[in-house]
Amino acid sequence: MHSLHSILAGIREGDILASIDLTEAYLHVPIRPEHRQYLRFCYSGRHFQYLALSFGLASAPRTFTKILSVLAAYLRSLPIRNQFYLDDLLLQASSQRRAEQDLATTIGALRDHGFSVNLAKCQLVPSTRLVHLGALIDTQAGQVFLSQDRQDSIRVLIQLIQGSQTVQVDQLSQLLGKMISCLNIVPWAKYHARPLQWFLLPYQKAGTSSSRIRVWVPPRVLCSLAWWTLKAIHRGCYFRDPHRVVVTSDASLLGWGGHCGSQVAQGHWSHLELSQQINWLELRAARLSLQAFLPQVRGQHVLLLTDSTTTKAHINRQGGTRSRPLMREAETLCDWAETHLLSLTADHIAGTDNVEADWLSRATVDPSE
Repeated sequence: MHSLHSILAGIREGDILASIDLTEAYLHVPIRPEHRQYLRFCYSGRHFQYLALSFGLASAPRTFTKILSVLAAYLRSLPIRNQFYLDDLLLQASSQRRAEQDLATTIGALRDHGFSVNLAKCQLVPSTRLVHLGALIDTQAGQVFLSQDRQDSIRVLIQLIQGSQTVQVDQLSQLLGKMISCLNIVPWAKYHARPLQWFLLPYQKAGTSSSRIRVWVPPRVLCSLAWWTLKAIHRGCYFRDPHRVVVTSDASLLGWGGHCGSQVAQGHWSHLELSQQINWLELRAARLSLQAFLPQVRGQHVLLLTDSTTTKAHINRQGGTRSRPLMREAETLCDWAETHLLSLTADHIAGTDNVEADWLSRATVDPSE
């Protein structure tokens, strides 16, 4: 199945977009008569069974996607550039005239195959700016932003939580779900969703994250929610990865080292730091390297290369949920990076290729040389 991330990867700069929404999409798919008995339910003492594909069935999204993919392939053969996400169809064209032709052809093909089109929810005026899957896509700017409706829904739920002494767990889970839907749209959203995610972790493990029990929300979690009501969530992400300044870091049990272009930096661990595990040292080495090269990375998109997969994961995911010490170190890194950098991503470099940073973490360079 497509995701917003994969859909954005297929959009070209300056594309003219249109969208089509299907009415009660699953109900277009009939169920084999002998299988309807497995889709029964009881309401007010009466028994019912679905005659068509039901909502809530685990296999329904994949089944519907496989059916619609046949029609999508036919449209692409015409050729009409399209991307399907369940009942939401996105059309892409290189000109306004072509977009209008493709839109009419696609609606006709859908109706010919028995699908009902929800014209009220369709974007029938092709444009370079279009709201799709809760995101505002701007093909001229090459960016995607959180839609106003999604911003408002998050803000209303946060205000409800902040104004209550205790909150139902299912409301907090609902808010976390809305935050997760923003992760590939709003910069630093992953990091600012972590406090609530950590708070809900015990309830998720116990299978009670959907319960209506009321809980007291810690001040730290309430404080983290304030970020989601600020202008920070108005910022967008680029479709294509921008040019990045490259910083390479490494850690050993002696110290840390890093380099950025012709610049190098290094340092030794304190006794307190040496009491931490190597994964923690690698993550701290990444932060110290970035801070050492502040003149080179300030206000830039940055790529950090590391031979630690844990460091890579905690930077790209802006934290984690398995280790408190690593999460705290990731928080310190993200706090600094959000203030000084446009964005930060990490990639893996093989240990055999990370020669210079590895040497810097083990040796001492005379600054006068």
